Amino acid sequence: MDLNFLPRRNRSNAPRVGAHLPARSLPPVPFGVPTLSDELEAVREAGFRSVVVSATGEAGGLHTPPITNEQRAELAEILHGFEQTVIEAPHQGTFDLTLVSPSPAIRRASVTELWSVCRFAQMVGADLVLVRTGLPPLGTGDGRVGLHLAESLQTLNKMADERQINVGVWNADRLSRLADLESVSDMGLDRVVGAVDVEHALAMGETVSELVAFVERQGDRLGLVRVPPSLAPGSPNTQMLADALTESGFMGLLCLTLPQNQNRYQTESDWQALVDTRRFWEQATGVSVPTEATEGTEFGEDGA
Repeated sequence: MDLNFLPRRNRSNAPRVGAHLPARSLPPVPFGVPTLSDELEAVREAGFRSVVVSATGEAGGLHTPPITNEQRAELAEILHGFEQTVIEAPHQGTFDLTLVSPSPAIRRASVTELWSVCRFAQMVGADLVLVRTGLPPLGTGDGRVGLHLAESLQTLNKMADERQINVGVWNADRLSRLADLESVSDMGLDRVVGAVDVEHALAMGETVSELVAFVERQGDRLGLVRVPPSLAPGSPNTQMLADALTESGFMGLLCLTLPQNQNRYQTESDWQALVDTRRFWEQATGVSVPTEATEGTEFGEDGA
C-alpha cells in the first residue's frame, strides 16, 4: 500500500457517530494491556463506523515519531475500514506544544510538530486533526495572545490545506470558554473548525442552555462534538443537545467518550449499553445507517 496516496472514504453528507478511544499503543505492550488494534476491533463490533484515535504522546499511548513504517501500514489498514478517522494531536500537557507562546521559536516548533501529525493523519486516511492552543506564560497580555494564536492558526490552515485535511480546535486552554472558541470561526480559515468537549464546557461553568445556544449558532461550523457518559440517552439535557445539533445543520462527528478501564466490556450488559448509546445518538441526530449492515458483538449479533 502506498501510504502517501491512501484514498479517503466516501461519506454521506450527514452527521456521524463515533467513539473516542483512550490512549493506546500498537504492539508490543505488556501482557493484559489492550492495544490500539484491540480497541479498534471492539468499537467496530459495537457498530461504530467512525473513530477518534489519540496520538497525544501520553505514557503508554501512540505518538507519531517512534511509529515504524510497518506499524503505520498496519494502522492504516485497520482504520481504512472506518467511515471517518480523526487523530487527536499532542498538546501542552503531553508534549509541551503551545500555539500562543510569546516565543516565535516555541510557536514554530509547535506548529512543525503539528504539521508532522497532519502528515501522519493523511497517511492513515484521517481527515481531521484535533489540537489544543496551549496556555501562554503568566502575565502575557490578551492582545498578544490573540495575535500569536491567529498567526499559528493561519499557518496550520495553510499546512492542512496542503494535506487536504481539516484542523479542529478544542474548547480548551486559551479557548476554554465557548465564547472564545466562537471567535475561531470569525477568522475565516477554510481548514480550521471548532471542536467541542461537552464535559469540559460544563466543568468550566457553562450551563446546558448556554451550550445548546452555542451549538445552535455554530453547529454548521463544528467539526466534532464529544459527549460524556454523564449525558445519558433519553435525559432532557441530552435531547436538547441532540435537537440543537440537528437544527443547526451539524455535519461533523459526534463522538462518545469511552471509559479508560481495560475490562469495561466484560459483561453483556456493559456491551449492550455501549451499543444502545450509539444507537440513541444515531437516531437523535438523523444518522443514516445502512440497513444491510450487521453489527457483531462478542455476545452475538446486533442487527441494528
